[in-house]
Formats: sequence, C-alpha cells, structure tokens
Amino acid sequence: MSYLRIEIDGVEAATVNTDGRDVVAVRVGGTKADHDYADLGVTGGTYDSEGVTDHRIWVDQMPLRVGQAVSVVFVERGIQTGEGHRLSDLYPDSANPDPAPIDPVKLAQEEREAPKVRDRYELKLTIADGASVRLVTRPDDHGFAFHVLWSKWNPDRPSASLHTYTIESVANGEPGAYAVREKMSVGEAVRLELVG
Repeated sequence: MSYLRIEIDGVEAATVNTDGRDVVAVRVGGTKADHDYADLGVTGGTYDSEGVTDHRIWVDQMPLRVGQAVSVVFVERGIQTGEGHRLSDLYPDSANPDPAPIDPVKLAQEEREAPKVRDRYELKLTIADGASVRLVTRPDDHGFAFHVLWSKWNPDRPSASLHTYTIESVANGEPGAYAVREKMSVGEAVRLELVG
C-alpha cells in the first residue's frame, strides 16, 4: 500500500491512498491567458475496470499564486483525505455528466483569441535526488504542466514531469517540450516552486 501526499507551502492539501485504484494524478498547470497564476488538481480512480469507472477528485482547480510551492511525497503510510468527490458532487447542475472529448483544434483557437495576462512563467522544480531545474518559458510557450502520476501498472515508481507547450502543440495533439521526466521511489518527494 502507498500514498501520495500533496502539500502547499508545507501544509497538507490532500493525501490519497493508491490501494484499489488504477491511477492517482497530481497536476499543477497554467497558461498565459489564465487569471490565476496556476492551479492544482488531485484526482484518481478506477477506469472501466470490469465495466466500472469511479473517478474521484480530492482537489479541484485550486488557485495558486506566485511564491507558493507544491510538494508531492510518495509514502508507504498515510491517512487518506476523505474518499474524494465525484464530478456530480462538485457540479450537480452540469447538463452533461459525460462530456464529449475536447477538440484540440477548437481549444487552440479559443486560446489564440484569449487575451494574455502574463508574458512568461518562471518555475523551479526540485527532484527526488535534491537537484533542481529552473524553467523560464519561451516567448512562444503558452503554458506549463507539472504532473506526478501513480499507476497500478508501475506501482513502485510514480512518474514526475514538467513541460511547456505552445498553442500549436495543443492543436496538433503534441505533448510539448519536457524539462524533466523522472521516476520516484517510496520516501522521495518532488517540489515545484512558482517563482514568478
């Protein structure tokens, strides 16, 4: 049994038990058009396992600001933060509980038309071995994404990554440019600082 513990500025935001799940995902991301500097999401569940899908949300688009730091720790023991919410719990008035897939070309066009709020991102990622990577987005980068992904297919080694992407890479369904791709072991942590 293992857990992902997520902290913001050293304060626990959520702890999720991986037992019985297919995936547990932590995401921090932002675009030059977002009013919030970045946001945090923590999700997980089982997906079409013997015909059953159970998607849960522990943290839903929590706004983050410059100067904050998000840490993710992979631990053997912990106390889970509740059972997580279903989409229907968070959005009871949603007309379509099973929305259509996002069209990347349409999404890219919407992002092109959105007014820009900032010119760049500056981030510092400290990886499990203590080394740090500083990332400043390039002029054509539209946004960034930091992920920690635990899966039942590689349960002892969750992945951690940080990448940037352009509007064109979104339109083409491309992953963007990776600054970091690492694997974590039990007891290790990664820390993303939103520098400016």
